[in-house]
Amino acid sequence: MTRKISLMLVMLLALASASQAITISADKNETLGDMASGAPLTINLKAWDYQAQDASKIRWSRKFTGRNPGLEFDTKRGESVKFSSASLVKAPISSSEFSVTITAKDVDGSTASITFTGNVLHAPLIKTDTIAEAQAGSGKKYSQRIELNNGSEPVNWEISGDLPEGITITTETNAKGKTYHVLAGTTEEAGEFQFTLTARNSVGSDTKDFVLKTGTSGARIKFPENFARSYTVMKNQEFSLDLGSVNFLGTKPLKIDIDDAAKNAGLIYDAERKLITGKISADNEKIRVKLIASNAYSGPASTDLVINVKNAPDKIEVFTAKKSWQEYNLVNGRNFSARFRASDGSKPITWEFFKADDNSAIKEFGGLTFAENGNISGTPNGSDDLRFYAVASNIAGKTQSSVHTLFFSNAPLLNFTEPVSLRNGQEVNIDLRNYLTSSESPKFPVEFTVSGKIPEGLTLDNGRLTGTLNITNPADMKNYSLNVTASNASGTSKGWLTLQLKDAPKIGDIDETKLTGRVGRLFRFKVPTATKQPYSWRLVYDGEDVDETSEYEIGDSGLAWNAQVGEIYSAHSLNDGAYPVTVYLSNDLGVDTKTFTITIRK
Repeated sequence: MTRKISLMLVMLLALASASQAITISADKNETLGDMASGAPLTINLKAWDYQAQDASKIRWSRKFTGRNPGLEFDTKRGESVKFSSASLVKAPISSSEFSVTITAKDVDGSTASITFTGNVLHAPLIKTDTIAEAQAGSGKKYSQRIELNNGSEPVNWEISGDLPEGITITTETNAKGKTYHVLAGTTEEAGEFQFTLTARNSVGSDTKDFVLKTGTSGARIKFPENFARSYTVMKNQEFSLDLGSVNFLGTKPLKIDIDDAAKNAGLIYDAERKLITGKISADNEKIRVKLIASNAYSGPASTDLVINVKNAPDKIEVFTAKKSWQEYNLVNGRNFSARFRASDGSKPITWEFFKADDNSAIKEFGGLTFAENGNISGTPNGSDDLRFYAVASNIAGKTQSSVHTLFFSNAPLLNFTEPVSLRNGQEVNIDLRNYLTSSESPKFPVEFTVSGKIPEGLTLDNGRLTGTLNITNPADMKNYSLNVTASNASGTSKGWLTLQLKDAPKIGDIDETKLTGRVGRLFRFKVPTATKQPYSWRLVYDGEDVDETSEYEIGDSGLAWNAQVGEIYSAHSLNDGAYPVTVYLSNDLGVDTKTFTITIRK
C-alpha cells in the first residue's frame, strides 16, 4: 500500500513539473517607443522555471532584427539578465528602428521569448558654418541651404537677431521625399546682418551664429515677356499705359520717371498708380518715350517706348493682295490662303467677316479660318458657296466693307473599276460622269476627252459615248482601252475605261457523225463554238445538271462532262445505249442551247 502511494506521488510530481512552463518578466514595456540618441537604457529580465530553479541551468540568447543600437547583454546576475548600454547609437542617421528578441531555454528544452522594439531619434546638428552673400534690390531670389547632420525630422527653426526683410528659413521636400532646410527670399535691404539659428526636434536642439552680407544693386528695368513696347495712338486723344507689370529693380529707394521730351509732348508719369497718361498734341508721327529708373548706387537705367501718332483718315479702301479679287474658286482638299489689305487707314487695322445672307459673324467656315488680321486660310471641305462681307476698322473708329464670294468645288476624280461589256450591233450610251467619285457642280462643268481608238460606230459627245456598235472586221472584236481625261476649273484626272466587245453566245453546228461511240473504245466530243471567252457551259441529262467533275457520269453511259471546255468524254468503260443531252452556252449577253443524242454501240 505504501509503495502504491509513493508511485502515485511521483506521477503527480511529474505531471506537475510537465505543466510548469518557463516564463520571462521584464521591468520595461516591450514597446520602448522613441528614445534620444546617447541616452542610457537598462532592461532587467528574470526567468522562472520549475525544472531549472538554478539560473545557471537556463540558457539565454538574443537576436536583433535591423540594426543593433549599441545594447549589451549581461547574464552574470543569477536568474536575472541585464540588457543595457552606456549610450544608444550616435551615428549620423535620421532614425534607427530596431527589434530584439530575448529567449530563455531550460534543461528540458522548453523556451520562452520576449521581444522589444524601439526607435532611436537623433538631435539636429547644424553643419553649415558660413553662408553666401545676397544681392539687395536685384530682384533675384537668394537661396542658401542649411545643412544638418541628419537630425530626425520634423525639425523646427527659431531665428533670433537681425535678418534683412524678405529673407527667412523654410523647409522644402523634393519628389523623393528628402527634406531640405533653406534660407531664401529677396530683399531690398543692404548691409551686414547678424542672426542666430536654432534647429530643434523632439529629442534635442543645436544653435549656431551667422552673418549675412547683402550688397547694393543699381537701378534696373525688367519687362515681362508679353509686354508691348510699341503703341499707336490718335492725336489729341486720351492715352494711358499701365506699367504695373514692369519690374523696377535695385536697392531702394528708386525713382521712376519719363524724359522731358515725352513730358513736352503732353505725357506725364503717375508714380503712385504706375501709369503714363496724357494727350499727345505733337505733330511728330513717332515719339520715343524714355522710361528712367535711378537710385543712389548707380547711374540711371532707361529704355524706350515707341508711340506712333496718327491722324484719323477720311476713308479705308478694302482689297486683297490681288486688288481685283471678288470671287475665288476653292478646291476641296487643296490648301487655300487669301490676305485682305486696307489702304488710307491708320494702323492697326482689325478685320471682321459676316455672312451676306444673315449678317452672322464668321470665324470658321468650310474648313477655313477667318482671322482678325484679315487672313483667310485652311483646307476647304465645303459644299455650299459663301457670300460674305469683309469689314475693316481702324483705331479712329472708321470702317469700310466689301462683298466677296467663295465657291467650293471638287477637282474631278475618275474611278473605272469594272470593264464594260458590249455586243456588236448594240445601242450604246455610256455617260462618263457616272464614273466621277463626286457629282459634277453646275458652276464647274467637267469636260471629257478620250485618247485611243474608239470602237467603230461610237462617238464621244459632251461626256457621253453613244452610237450603235458596228464592227465589220472580225479582227476588231477585241477589248478597247480608252484613256479618259476629265477636267474642270479645279483640276484634271485621268483613268482607263475598258470596253469588252462580245458577240452573243452561239453553239456551232453539231457533226452527228461524231456522236456515236463504241463499247471498249475511248470517246471524246467537244461542243463547237466561235464565241470568245468569257463564257460558261452547262449540260443537262434526264432533267438534271451534270457535275463538271469527271467522277460523275452521264446516266450509266460511262461518259463524263468537262464544263471548263464544253467536252463530253469517256471516263471508263462505256455502256451501250442512246443518251440525249442538252448543252447551254452563256455569257453576259445571252444564252444559246442545243439538244443532241450520243449513241454507244457494241
